[in-house]
Amino acid sequence: VNQVQAEIKARFSKCYRGANKIVGVFTRDYRDPDFLKAQILVTVPACLNILLLTAENVKWANQIRHIIFDEVHCIGEQGGEVWE
Repeated sequence: VNQVQAEIKARFSKCYRGANKIVGVFTRDYRDPDFLKAQILVTVPACLNILLLTAENVKWANQIRHIIFDEVHCIGEQGGEVWE
């Protein structure tokens, strides 16, 4: 997650209206302050699931334009049915 965050910071610089920062991180062990106000959120599937199903995050979830899912290798494995 830290490597992905660093790479995004290095490649992107334009901060769009309404965003406090380019990239935020939300994992079980670490959360950036104001991570929900970042243009790009780096997280893991279990944490994304929590964010999407929390009632307080409905407005945030409705603003999502794209999700890059880097867990395709899980589909077809035990536990992968969650993502299928």
